[in-house]
Amino acid sequence: MIEVKSLSKRFGDLWALKNTTWSVQNGRSLGLLGPNGAGKSTTMKIMTGLLCASEGEVLIDGEKIMTHPTLAKKKIGYLSEAPPLYDELKVYDFLNFICGLKSVQKKQRAGQIHMVIDKLKLQEVAFRQISNLSKGFRQRVGIAQALLGDPRILILDEPSVGLDPHQVFELRNIIKGLKSDHIIVLSTHILSEVQQICDDVVILDRGEVKTQGPLSEILKQGSGQQMIIIHLSEYKEGLEALLQKLPEVARLELKDKTLNLWLSNDQVPDLNVYINAIMAHGCGIRSIEQKQQHLEDVFIEVTR
Repeated sequence: MIEVKSLSKRFGDLWALKNTTWSVQNGRSLGLLGPNGAGKSTTMKIMTGLLCASEGEVLIDGEKIMTHPTLAKKKIGYLSEAPPLYDELKVYDFLNFICGLKSVQKKQRAGQIHMVIDKLKLQEVAFRQISNLSKGFRQRVGIAQALLGDPRILILDEPSVGLDPHQVFELRNIIKGLKSDHIIVLSTHILSEVQQICDDVVILDRGEVKTQGPLSEILKQGSGQQMIIIHLSEYKEGLEALLQKLPEVARLELKDKTLNLWLSNDQVPDLNVYINAIMAHGCGIRSIEQKQQHLEDVFIEVTR
């Protein structure tokens, strides 16, 4: 279990984190989200002992990361945004070197190296020099080194950055395959990735927690869990006021004859209710579609 308690970090006059509190239970994966400068990387560096907090603490299975760093760090595998690779080494030799840094016993090193090579599908590049690897394979090697030492917790900072769509798809499947054996904390700007991988979400903005909780609950925090998009062929004054009176409509927006309606419940809407109301008002409809609330919508709203 990971517990972040009243965590703050100050750099001079700038507070990068302000009294943030959240946790990840065993068997769960968490997406740590926020705009650039929100405090995500700072949080991860404190969680891994690379930075000291100005206030508050991080506990790994009840052990304070700064009070008992060795015990806590043995349970953590970390991939920073720029993977810590040595270009002059071959992949196998690099992984063997990392085993030494993590005090993996010599008789166990070959087994662990082959295990991470299999999990990350690195067989074809295992004996190639790291400087010759593609961006996708470099990211895989970065995750492989994080897995060495058999940590229960994986902290991944922007693992998909700079990858093409095929590489993102492959890496996403690899991370999903690691969920059964590891607590995963994932920071990424690809929010659809979080929806596919993570159970819980924390959204930071300017160093503060804006919202947190299970993904299913986070998706309900927008202006409406569902959205109806209506493209009008003809518009008459007063339509917005008419639709706003419908009990399910939480918010609406009209722009260039496109009407967006956010609904306040999660039931499947009866589109005929909206069609009949619009037609009765003398407006024409070109098309109508229903859109489910996505994490991107909630993210924009809470960090607006």
